[in-house]
Amino acid sequence: MQSLAIQNCFSHTHSVRNTPLFFSENFVENLEAMYKKSPDRFSEEPSLHSLFEVLEKITLPTTFPGKLTGYFTPSIIAQRHADEIFSWPIWGAVPQTYHHHPRGWFYENKDQLLDYVLCWVSSPVEAWLCDVQGSARVILEGQEQWVGLWGRNTHPYTSIGQLFREQGYKNITAPQLVELLKAEENPCQILSQNESQIFFQWSESPYTALGIKPFPFSTIAVDPQFIQSPVALVSLEGLHFLAIPSDIGSAIKGPHRADLYCGIGNEAFNIAGGLNTPLHLQEVFL
Repeated sequence: MQSLAIQNCFSHTHSVRNTPLFFSENFVENLEAMYKKSPDRFSEEPSLHSLFEVLEKITLPTTFPGKLTGYFTPSIIAQRHADEIFSWPIWGAVPQTYHHHPRGWFYENKDQLLDYVLCWVSSPVEAWLCDVQGSARVILEGQEQWVGLWGRNTHPYTSIGQLFREQGYKNITAPQLVELLKAEENPCQILSQNESQIFFQWSESPYTALGIKPFPFSTIAVDPQFIQSPVALVSLEGLHFLAIPSDIGSAIKGPHRADLYCGIGNEAFNIAGGLNTPLHLQEVFL
């Protein structure tokens, strides 16, 4: 089970009626960051003691109607100026007058919008992966920098992974999908089926939608229409863990849908890309 595969990512436990609840070593720091950013979500200053008192009253679920997936921060090599290899843009603050165009239009007209390119990468697949994850660590001519979400066009998100699954790749993981796309002669033709296009800005670090730093195996993206609590209890088959719902995502819709932040770089990608498991999501108020 995938729940067992990620259990090692949690270093702390608390027992509730003889059932262990897991949480990461950075959970308290994440909880404090949430309190500083959104104190209106709390009835009092939070502590592990008060949290554990609330958890004693919670009924643990036995059904898992939703889905947990993972996301991460890609690490990419980029250049300030385009050349024959680095010829795919990471888009910056493109004016709103262009936001009605789909992704394919930006592929075809990239030379018309050079003033709005933050940097250039060597593959359209790398640029698309940054779009899907919403942030990236950029190694720009030897210096580490970060890009974060600035905005998006007006077109809806379409999962490229789901398109491949419908074509027979039933159990494809995100790393496998990336390799398939890189092997395509014209990956842009496939990627254009996701008409959503993301625009970025330079950032000091990755940030969630609430404006706080994401913490590996502690931050989750949720649907804010359904999850508005400062803490969430994430229940999988065989594993319960605590998380801070400080992020959102285009594909994260419904009361039992979450995306777990897994960190930065290839190792985090391998964990996040293989995570797809039934889920029950429960609000925890303090």
